[in-house]
Amino acid sequence: GSIAVCLQRAKEQAEDYGHSFRRELFYLITHGVFHCLGYDHMTDSEREEMREKEEEILIKIGATRE
Repeated sequence: GSIAVCLQRAKEQAEDYGHSFRRELFYLITHGVFHCLGYDHMTDSEREEMREKEEEILIKIGATRE
């Protein structure tokens, strides 16, 4: 699979969500990688599992919401 990130949209989303551009960029990349690995978020349980795994990675690389 491939991951494409629009930097302008990432910047806008960072502002919308009130966190750094760095955090948003890492989130989008992490989210894309999980999709490439077969994860999805069509149901509540899938969404919860994917979000937990994304947050684990983001915390490990220091891309917190602060």
